[in-house]
Amino acid sequence: MSRLPLGTPAGWTHAFAVLGSAAIVLGLLHWLQGVLIPIALAVLLTFLMSPPITAMQRRGVPRVVAVLATVALALGLLVGIGWTVAHQATRLVDDFPRYERNLTVKISDLRRDDHSVLDRLQRIMARVSRQLQKAQVLPEPEGGTPRTVRVVEDGGLFQVGRLWAAFGPIIEPVSMVGFAFVLVIFMLLRREDLRDRLITLVGQARLVATTKMLDEAAERISRFLLMQFAINASHGVAVAAGLALIGVPYAVLWGLLAAVLRYVPYLGPWIAAVFPLLLSLVVDTSWAPALQVLMLFLVLESISNMVVEPVLYGRGIGVSETATLVMVAFWTWLWGPIGLLLATPLTVCLVVLGHYVPALRFFDTLLGDRPALAPGARFYQRLLARDRHEAAEVAAEQVRQLGLPAVFDDLMMPALCYARRDLERGALDEDDVAFVVETVQELALELDAAQAPRVLPREGPPAVAMPLLVVPVRDASAAAVAMLLQRLLEPGGFALDTCDPGALASEVAAELEARPAPVVCIIVASASALAYAQLLCKRLHTHPLQPRLVVACLGRHLDPASTCSTLTAAGADRVATTLAEARAELSALRSQLANAHLPAWSTAPDEAAPLPARVPAVSLDLPPA
Repeated sequence: MSRLPLGTPAGWTHAFAVLGSAAIVLGLLHWLQGVLIPIALAVLLTFLMSPPITAMQRRGVPRVVAVLATVALALGLLVGIGWTVAHQATRLVDDFPRYERNLTVKISDLRRDDHSVLDRLQRIMARVSRQLQKAQVLPEPEGGTPRTVRVVEDGGLFQVGRLWAAFGPIIEPVSMVGFAFVLVIFMLLRREDLRDRLITLVGQARLVATTKMLDEAAERISRFLLMQFAINASHGVAVAAGLALIGVPYAVLWGLLAAVLRYVPYLGPWIAAVFPLLLSLVVDTSWAPALQVLMLFLVLESISNMVVEPVLYGRGIGVSETATLVMVAFWTWLWGPIGLLLATPLTVCLVVLGHYVPALRFFDTLLGDRPALAPGARFYQRLLARDRHEAAEVAAEQVRQLGLPAVFDDLMMPALCYARRDLERGALDEDDVAFVVETVQELALELDAAQAPRVLPREGPPAVAMPLLVVPVRDASAAAVAMLLQRLLEPGGFALDTCDPGALASEVAAELEARPAPVVCIIVASASALAYAQLLCKRLHTHPLQPRLVVACLGRHLDPASTCSTLTAAGADRVATTLAEARAELSALRSQLANAHLPAWSTAPDEAAPLPARVPAVSLDLPPA
């Protein structure tokens, strides 16, 4: 999908259309929450109950029986949890006056510890309370005595309003949950039919993408919900058992609360810890129970986060931590407490949709846990921001994963080529390119020094070093690429002589005559240098020494096929598009020339004779220049 520039009228129109559509969608989500919340809850319960129902079906249990048994079990569990919470909460309210004495003792201790602070705070609150009471007194009407207003209760209509005000907040969530469970039953019974209708709605032309999307969503969400339920239930049982051993009353209530609030990522367990922690302060006059409760939650959270969740969740749910917290706040604002519980599963659904639906790709980019930028793009972006430290971290991480040669090819060499390309486009200036080149050279030397093995004493004759003339074409980026290539070449296998990047073709030819070399490596790092590299190949191809010409054409923005044919027609013997290929070509030529012709450079360096005036050419059936 093409993107319109924001500065144009069409771009502004498109931006306002997108913002208007988003506002309409948010309004509908809030306005229709009474319908959408049961549907969303039913879909998630369907994902949660599908694996056990499928397992029962594979053992011969009819689908209707499996569905009704699973739904009845879930509904019974929900009703049991609700009754337990209501019963223990009522007992807690009734028994709280018994702990008033301990609370009074604790407050007295605090007042003795810091008498002035609490007294000043009480005086401030008293003054504020008096001012508020004065502001609520209405002035008497002018010219007469105040009138007495009596509120007369009406008949039946008023009684119905009072009943709805009393029981409405309870009837609404109960009816919503009941509708969700009824919908779950029919969705589980007609699961295949609903799936086929959805595929037909999307279109059979996208059958593969739709099938993968449904399978991945079902597998990821079902696994996540089952593992989360198991972890939260285990956490609630451990909290209840620990609080019972400590002696905190109503441990079952706090265990259920901890299990439910653990559905809130990162913050839920600590919110659940506040209630038993406060109660532990008033059940005893000492501070020991409160410290034990705090230690209990610290230990359980550490075990859960570092041991249980990595083992059960495996590769995770595909949502980044920051996006999880943001979406929790968003769904809570939109749908209240139900949105708080449904936030993470709904966010997973959005990420899966964004992965397979092109129009919703921004969800995968904003919410997913996959890196938004490739390592090469991150490395170049950090260099553009002149952040040497983070660029070094990116390069070091890639070295640990892929090795030094891959980092030179996939991170550093593209950064040099992109810097030269952006300079030619006018997006960068000379100072920016100079910083990129210098930083890449420094990091390459640091990484090479860190990866270099310990030098052992050499046994036998010294290694043979073949003279190699390296010609970076036209710019400092090509010279930096030449340095990267030098770090990759076999130690002791080549004796490099590097020309100045601004050297003319005649100066390169004179350098070759002054320091004869059987192989010349020409490095091209930009499209603008390609024509000069072609001219240089023609000039050196007719040189009396007839050196082998290897051209490392490393700009990824160049067409490899046409570039290779153009340079080969100009006289190049080998054309490489990566540093690894250039290294392989140079090593192959070194072995070929040493074994076939045994020139003078193949002897030891201390015994080497002057290079012959002409190196015999190897017939490669090249096309005419």
